[in-house]
Amino acid sequence: PSVAAVGTLLGNANRTTVPVPVPAGTAADEVVLVVIDNTSTIPTTLTPPAGFTLVPNSTYQTVDQPTQLRVYWKRCIGADSGTYDFTFATANYCKAVAMRISGVTTTGNPIDTDVAVGGNAATLTGLSLTTAVDNALLVWAANSWGTQTLTPPSGFASNVAYASSGGLAVGSVVQPTAGATGTKTGTITGYSGWTEWMGAIKPAAASPVAFLLGDLLSIKQKPTGTPAASAGIKISLVLLIDQNV
Repeated sequence: PSVAAVGTLLGNANRTTVPVPVPAGTAADEVVLVVIDNTSTIPTTLTPPAGFTLVPNSTYQTVDQPTQLRVYWKRCIGADSGTYDFTFATANYCKAVAMRISGVTTTGNPIDTDVAVGGNAATLTGLSLTTAVDNALLVWAANSWGTQTLTPPSGFASNVAYASSGGLAVGSVVQPTAGATGTKTGTITGYSGWTEWMGAIKPAAASPVAFLLGDLLSIKQKPTGTPAASAGIKISLVLLIDQNV
């Protein structure tokens, strides 16, 4: 899987309705991941639009300098346009972004595993997962109460970077082999309340691809002295190759 497109980031403002811009190129069987934070009323109820499911472990919150991060996913049934409108029960200072993820499993929950943590400090806590599938896409996200700059862990591509009236950052990297990810630690440039999440997204199922090699490979039987036996015998081979998308 990969982050194929990132929608326009919805900057920090006090709002009840959160109109998250749709990323470009949405199509059937692709997954949209929406990251939304809030930094005022903690906790508060947030209602997603139809089709979106909350990633349960993403709802970690801090209290001292209040921050909360939520991650939602949706499997597209076709092209989307406009905005995905989420609704807070009461107005909140918040920011949000939607990302289109390609090459994801087309059935069931695309989230293999996830973890979240939060704190009030000048450093972030390292996160780790144990993935169950090869080629999972690790997605890391963090927000801050202040205007600190947040940076994804080493080796992660930076997909989102925002540091105006509260920070928000998202990064991603593919883990080729199932198993422990090791500790992934992002950075923050100063003291703040912050929340941090990391999840693994399952790849599309392996697809068998057949190659007919009859025209490329022929084996001729050694002549034995009779016309029938000396005729060339052509053998076609079929190779099945698993391709992880």
